Amino acid sequence: MKIRKQLQLTIFSAVVGLISAASMVHVFIQPLDELARSREGTPFFTPPVLNPDTGEAIELDTLIGHYKSEG
Repeated sequence: MKIRKQLQLTIFSAVVGLISAASMVHVFIQPLDELARSREGTPFFTPPVLNPDTGEAIELDTLIGHYKSEG
């Protein structure tokens, strides 16, 4: 009986490992839309951020562009 339980655990572990590996390969081959990045390197789906000068909500790329152009 102990051998049967050990075999079940081995098969279950192998299946979980294969599913995990297949998921990682899928994400690397066909990235999710949520992982896409702009040319500034920021994720596309980011919430608006507060402008430290005015306190208004602006896009993160706008804020990064503002500070990069001053640089």
